Order: sequence, then structure tokens, then C-alpha cells
Amino acid sequence: MRILRMTATFGRLENETLALQPGLNVRCMTNEAGKSTWAAFILAMLYGVDTAERARPGVLPVKTKYLPWSGAPMAGRMEVEHEGRRIVLTRTSAGRVPMGQFSAVFADSGEPVPGMTGQTCGQMLIGASRSVFERSAFVRQLGLGVTQDDALESRLSALVTTGEETVSFSSAQRRLRDGINRCRHNKTGLLPDAERELEQVQGALRQIHEAHRADLALHEQMQQLAAERTQLEQAQRALQAMEENRRYAQREQARRALMQAQNDRRAAQARTSRLPHEQTLLQLEQDALDLQREQLPQEPVLQAVRPVCPAAFAGVAEDRLLQTAQEDMQACSRLTAGRMYPAVLAAAMAGVLLGAAGVLAVLRWFLPAACAGAASAVCTALALLAARANRVRRAKLAQAQAICARYDGRPPEQFVPLAASCREALQAYEREVREYRGQKAEYERRLRSREQRRARMLGSVRMLTHRAETLEDVLLAVRRAREEYEKLRRAGQNEQAAQERYEAVCAAVGDVRPQPVPEGRYEGMTLAGTMQAIRDNDSRMDAVRSRLDLSRGRVEALGDEAALHAREEALLQRIDMLTERRDALELASRTLAQANETLSARFSPELMRSSGEILSELTDGRYDRVQLDRQMNMQAGSGGSAAMHQLLALSCGTADQLYLSVRLAICRLLLGPDTPIILDDALAMFDDARMRLALRVLRREAQTRQILLLSCHGREAEALAGM
Repeated sequence: MRILRMTATFGRLENETLALQPGLNVRCMTNEAGKSTWAAFILAMLYGVDTAERARPGVLPVKTKYLPWSGAPMAGRMEVEHEGRRIVLTRTSAGRVPMGQFSAVFADSGEPVPGMTGQTCGQMLIGASRSVFERSAFVRQLGLGVTQDDALESRLSALVTTGEETVSFSSAQRRLRDGINRCRHNKTGLLPDAERELEQVQGALRQIHEAHRADLALHEQMQQLAAERTQLEQAQRALQAMEENRRYAQREQARRALMQAQNDRRAAQARTSRLPHEQTLLQLEQDALDLQREQLPQEPVLQAVRPVCPAAFAGVAEDRLLQTAQEDMQACSRLTAGRMYPAVLAAAMAGVLLGAAGVLAVLRWFLPAACAGAASAVCTALALLAARANRVRRAKLAQAQAICARYDGRPPEQFVPLAASCREALQAYEREVREYRGQKAEYERRLRSREQRRARMLGSVRMLTHRAETLEDVLLAVRRAREEYEKLRRAGQNEQAAQERYEAVCAAVGDVRPQPVPEGRYEGMTLAGTMQAIRDNDSRMDAVRSRLDLSRGRVEALGDEAALHAREEALLQRIDMLTERRDALELASRTLAQANETLSARFSPELMRSSGEILSELTDGRYDRVQLDRQMNMQAGSGGSAAMHQLLALSCGTADQLYLSVRLAICRLLLGPDTPIILDDALAMFDDARMRLALRVLRREAQTRQILLLSCHGREAEALAGM
């Protein structure tokens, strides 16, 4: 088989493609570029993904490790050339099975490849099982080592025998050893099991014989307890009949109490049917109490006295008091204005002048006398005018005094303040009079309302009693009526309680009837005591029955006696047969070990010879001999020395070269010449010189088969280009 082209959605690979050529293909990729992913992808395309693989410490299963980073389903496509025809392999994921859908078709016709399925693909193309391919031509990173495997051992054995690969010495030896161990392995195996079972069967037979003797005594005890129980059951029936009669009497008593309560309730209901509704009575009682508690205010009395004002304000309206006082004050001011004239002085001057005129006339001084007379006349006229003016002024002053007298003799400047004071006093008096009139009207209204309510209430209570005259009579009649309602409620409650008691008694006693009591003497016996005695009897019977059942169960658990005897005989025969089988298996195991030694001497030299030749090329002749056993324990030696070096004594690079030589030898011996070899960083531990030697070996090996070398270094490609 030769790989032509691969397209993968696998791990970090997202629909990426890798094309290969015939012969040696070297692909240098950086870390995390997908080298190991491509190698795992090739294995998954050929043999599928093991869904049963579980995570181990430090190792993730393929189905988890190579889930596509993009979240897409795991899928891949591979074009291969096999037996001269191109085949297209396709694997896709379905449901929860990664790469579970498989198809293989011929590229030229598109027809399915006969017999090729997802399980048989690798076997048909490679010609080997997955375990053989992984331990030979498929080298993972840091996985050059070769481990022992039954399939690999069977294939190696087939080289030197008839070619049959179905069995190997290890698996056959394990089956023989397992067969011997199944017969006897220390204290385990079929023989010890049969011997123990024989001992158990014989012990069971002994226990069955002992149980039969014990059961006879238990049966006699059961008969005595059964007779005692019959007597107790008869006493129980008599006591139950007496109890039935007691419960019947209890039910009848409850029924009569219920009927009495029903009669009392109907009588109370009849008495209340003629009364007003209870809510009406409550309202009447509340109204009567409110009316009784209501306190009428005292009849209002006018305390204010009309203020006494000066006579000047008599008959004057309040709003004109200030105006009148101002007018009177102005009148007084006008009347008291002016002054008194000296009329007496003028009259005296007139008299003097008149006397002087007379004297002058006597003296015959006529001109002075005339002047004096004229002057006397003027003075007389002035005296008359002054006297008149004085009379007018005195009259005005009298009027002013009269005005002041009307203000109780107060001066005119006090008229206005006195008017303001009188107006305020009169206004206060009027307010008190109006308040008194309002209180008087409210008092009379409340008095009329109280009388009206009292009259209505007395009228409402007429239906209860005709003798209600006072509020106390109303309250007494209402309370008596309410007591009737209270009696009705109590009667209803008593009826309900009697009904509940009757129903409870009926539920407790059930549909009982008077029962005849069987004759007998039952003094001092109680139903509870009798039932307890029956329970005690049942307990004793159960205990005896349990012992019988336990004995029967033990006997049944031990098995049928005849069957146990038959089993005893069969076990004796089985022990003899197993002893013979064990002896035969031990003989076969010894014979197989001798044959294996002979077989190992036939196939080991060929594998070691081929491995030594390859190791000599890889180490430039430093080591040319290889020894290994069936467990793939390896040693290396040089031709110049007889000493062999164990694998752990070699350097890491030399150990990898030893592993690679054995793997290539196994590929030459076990796999077909067209089986590809996959190497993932297999030369990482090689120095440059031995790396070139390894490339020379691989290039020669690639002349017959395809080889894919994946590396994270560029030195392999450079070295290969220089060859």
C-alpha cells in the first residue's frame, strides 16, 4: 500500500492536505505544526478511533486529544494505491462516535471495495493487525521501544512454523496455566471449590437430620397452643357481644341527646321569629345607651349688659358714633371761638366823657364839650355793641357747655375717643347677644331632637313590651330580646355539638345492633385482657411457627435431602475428574514449554541476525550483534567482544538505534514490502553522523516501501539533499 494524498480535520488540522511521494518522504515541521497529529491521523484512517479508550495519568485518549480545535466534527480523507488500484478512504463522525462512518471506493469507478469496512480496512491494506503495525512500522514520537504482544508473537511464530497466526506460546501457556489455576491455585480453583462444596453438602445433610428431631417437639407445642387459643376466641366473642351492646346504648344515648338539642333549637327559633332582627336590637340598644349617656348642655343665659353711653349717643347708630362725636367736637370748637369785649370800660369812658362835656358846657367851652359829647356818644355806641357781642358769645358758650354736658362734662377733645370706646363696647355687646341667641337656638334644637329620638325609640320598643316609658325600660326589653337570640345560638351550638358527638359515636361504634351474649362465666375478664392473651398466644404460636419455619427454611436452604445425596455423589465424581484434568494440564504445560524452547531456537536467530545487520549500519559497525527474547528484552554487542550490553546500559541515542534496528527487522520479516513506515521524530536522539547513517538505511529501505519521516529539525532534509 502507498499513501498518495490525505486531507484531515483532526486536532489542530483544519481541512489541511498532505501529499506523499513514493519512497522516502521527509517532512520538517515546527513544534505544534501537526507532526504527531498527521501520524495519529494515518493510524485513525487505517484502523479507526478506539471509543473504549480511557484517559490515563498523563495520557489522553485519541477521541479527546484530537478533537478538532475549530469545533467541527472529526473527519478525514485518504487516497492510497493498493495492488495497482487507487482507493479513496473516507471517515466522518456520526453522533457521538468519532470517525464512525467509513467508506472505501475505487477512485476510477466509485464502486465500494469488496469486504473493506471500518474494522477490516487496516488489516486488508497493511496485512497486519493494529497491534502488530504499531509495534513494527508505526513509530510515535518518543515511542521507538518494542513491547511484547500476543499478535506480534503469533506473527513471528508463523515465520518458522506453518504460517498459522492464531496462537502464540504466551497465550497458549497462559491458557494452560489458567486451566491449571482453575483446577487448583493454592486454596482457590475448581478442586478446592468442589471439596469445600462437598464439605458443605455433607454438613447440610447432618443439619437436616438434627432439624427433623427438633421439629417433632415443636409440633406438639403448636397443638397445645391451638387448643388454648380456641378457648380464648370463645371468650373474646362473648366480650365483644357485651361491648357491642354497650356501644349500642352509647349511640342511642347520643341520638336522644341530639333530638333534645334539636327540639330546644326549634323552640328558641320559634321565640325569636317574632322578634326584630338581632342587628336591629343591637342598634336599638346602642341608640338607647347613646341617648342615655348623652348630656344636654345647660340652658344659655345672657350675661352681658348693654353698655351705658353718654346722652349724646342716644339713638345714634353704631356706624355714626364717630361722625357725631367729630361734628360735636367741631361745633364746640366753633362756639368757643372768639373773645369777650370790654363793654363796661366803654360805658365808663362814655360816662366820663359825658361828664366832661357837661363840665365844658358849663364852662362854656362848647367845642370841647361837643367833642367830649361826641366821644361820649361813640363810647356809648361801642359799649352797646360790645355788650351785644358779649351776649352772643355767652349764648354760644352756653351751647358749648350744653354739648359737653351731653358727653358727661368731658372736654371736646375726648369726644372721639369716647365715641370709639362706646362703639367697641356696643359691638362686643351685640356679639354676645348674637352668640347667646345661637346657643339658645342650638339648645332648643337638641332638646327637640332628643325628645323626638326618645319618642321614636319608645315607639320602636312597643313591639317588645307595652310598658316601656323610660330608657331603662327600653334597655331592659332589648336585652331580654337579645337573650332570646343568645339562647338560640347556644341551642344551635348545642345541637351542632350533639350532632358531632352523635356522628363521632356512630363513626366509632359503626352500625351496631344488640347482640346476644353467649352463656359462660366471664367475671374478671376484659376484652383488652382477652385480646392481649390471644396476642400472647399468637406470639407464642408465631415463635413456635417461626422456629418451625426457620427450621424448614434451613432445611430448604440446605436443599432436598435426596438431591443433596445425589449432589454428594456428583461432587465425589467431579473431584476425581478435576484431579485427572489438572494432571493432564500440568503435563501439557511442561510439554509446551519444551516445544517453546525448540521454537525459540528456530525463529530468534533470523530476527537477531537481521537486527544486528541494521544496527551495524546505524552505528557504523560499533555494534553488530543483537539478542532479544520473546518478551522483547534487548541486548547489544560488538563483534570484537563477547560481552553483551543491556539496553539500560546504553546511551539514549544508541538505545533508539537498537529499537529502530529491531523495528526495521520486524518490518522486513513480518510486513509486506509495500507496507509504509511512519516515523515521528524517530531520529531526534541521533547525532549528525548516525542520523546520516540512519537516512542511508531508510533510503535503501524506501526502495521497496513508502516511508514518511516527520521531524521538527531541518537537518534530516539537508542531509538527505546532500547524499
